[in-house]
Amino acid sequence: MKDIFEFRRFFLLLKKTMLERPVQIAGFTGLMLLTSFALYAFCYWPLGRLDLAQSATFLAGLAVGGSYLASVVFGYFSNNARGYAFLTLPASGFEKWLCGVLVTGVLYPAVFILFFSIMDRAFVALYHNGLNPTAANYALMTRYAQVFALTGPVAQNVYTLFFVFAGAMLVGTLYFNKVSFVKVALILFGLFFFLYTFNFGIAKALMGDIGNAMPFQFVAVRAGYDFERIELPENWSGAVEMAIRYVFPASLWLIALVRLRDKEF
Repeated sequence: MKDIFEFRRFFLLLKKTMLERPVQIAGFTGLMLLTSFALYAFCYWPLGRLDLAQSATFLAGLAVGGSYLASVVFGYFSNNARGYAFLTLPASGFEKWLCGVLVTGVLYPAVFILFFSIMDRAFVALYHNGLNPTAANYALMTRYAQVFALTGPVAQNVYTLFFVFAGAMLVGTLYFNKVSFVKVALILFGLFFFLYTFNFGIAKALMGDIGNAMPFQFVAVRAGYDFERIELPENWSGAVEMAIRYVFPASLWLIALVRLRDKEF
């Protein structure tokens, strides 16, 4: 068992990783927090859109920022000297992988979500304080401005995107030694474009006039002057959602472990 995981050895590896790359890890995290605040403030004040500020900031900070951090966690492989040095560290492949998982999938999301929650509550309180209690629409405007639901559907979709993107970046970094973030981003975009176009084409051929066709989710078919959504049956929908939210992301993170162990031999 100690050949796979030993707490003191893992702690030293984690400490070494954090101390050797403060700019890439702590510095980037701080930069993302400042960027998130700027994005939230821009959507809140000039645009006047609290809902957009919440969703856009949460998406950019967690999914985009987290996936970029994932692309640099295993950046030791960007050149041969650092790659060989990292692979020969007296730690197991599982510990090296777990170190990357902890930084990318636990520490960064925890710091960002805590910061976002505090910032969001402050802006919502500021919005409420700026309302006129005697106005006719006061109750409506108060209900409109609510704290972002960290367990709501929007947040759950962002969590899924984060784990998919971050997992793909971890895998891509181990396969591509240079500009892995750009290469993996292009692959993900190309994959989504192919699935969307293929799904739209099949739906168009079978159903004629359609408005949209989201892969594995729904097809919007014209019904009179409007469009009606045709969705998967409930049992199929649940299975597809389980695969997208849990099975696919977990597979990517496990592939990163297998690929890391392969590079050690």
